[in-house]
Amino acid sequence: MSNGINFYPLDAAMISSSRRPNNTIKSMDKRTNGWKRRKEALSKKTDVVVSMLKRAWDAGIDASFVLFDSWFAHDDLIYKIVECGYGVICRLKRGKVKYEYQGRQYTLKQLWQTYAKKQMRYIPSFQVKAVCLNVRLPKTGEVRLVFVSDGKKQWQALLSTDLELDASQILTYYAKRWSIEVFFKDAKQMLYMGKEQSKTFDAAIASYSIVMIRYLLLVYLLNKRKITNSIGTIFRDVVDEQQMLLYSEKIWTIVKEQLFKSIKLLTYKIDLDVIYQLFDLIDDILFNQVRLITAKV
Repeated sequence: MSNGINFYPLDAAMISSSRRPNNTIKSMDKRTNGWKRRKEALSKKTDVVVSMLKRAWDAGIDASFVLFDSWFAHDDLIYKIVECGYGVICRLKRGKVKYEYQGRQYTLKQLWQTYAKKQMRYIPSFQVKAVCLNVRLPKTGEVRLVFVSDGKKQWQALLSTDLELDASQILTYYAKRWSIEVFFKDAKQMLYMGKEQSKTFDAAIASYSIVMIRYLLLVYLLNKRKITNSIGTIFRDVVDEQQMLLYSEKIWTIVKEQLFKSIKLLTYKIDLDVIYQLFDLIDDILFNQVRLITAKV
């Protein structure tokens, strides 16, 4: 989920290829999450998407739109997402799908050539030309299409279930979809997503879950420190702090050993208990700081 500033990973699923040689779930208690995850892995991707969105809705996750690329842009899926309670903004793929416009059926290409191409208007904020057409889909009903062009031969089409949005608003919403690509990049490069040592299914699920929790902690730190940069910045800062404190702890250990060796010289005019209390105080401070920074990382 994105609020336009930060991305919050809320759920994930691992889907197995339908061509795998063995689709049998190993014998285990059907009440366990392990069995549920294995069953989910053998489901259709579109069914899993709907299940995840239902879980989000039941958990009270309030979002205006579900954003996705053209791979999921099917009338049936869009209808099911709307039934869950969310709106949809997605990119469309050119194909044989027909859209009803002014009482007649058209493909995207036909709509572009017959109507949209002639009505394009420049949008300064995006430096592109765009136009909106309200059409109907068999299941979803009335939706808004946005045709976008670079002013040359290249054009794309987006769909919105909200008929009140103009072209610039739909493009602004859809641009937020890029945050999930940034999440995957950060998670793979800094949090080692997909690089777990074990090849077992349960370990992979656990690894992905831990990565998402760590990412959420980093987002929390970003908000606490009121930093608007990427996760990479806060991650590197926290790692640097941890390394500095770990080095400090090692140096203090060496210094303390030398002080213990010279204890007789130090206790000539200072009470031995006072020195031990000072050692304990420094130990506690370093331990608490290292534990705090380690938890952040």
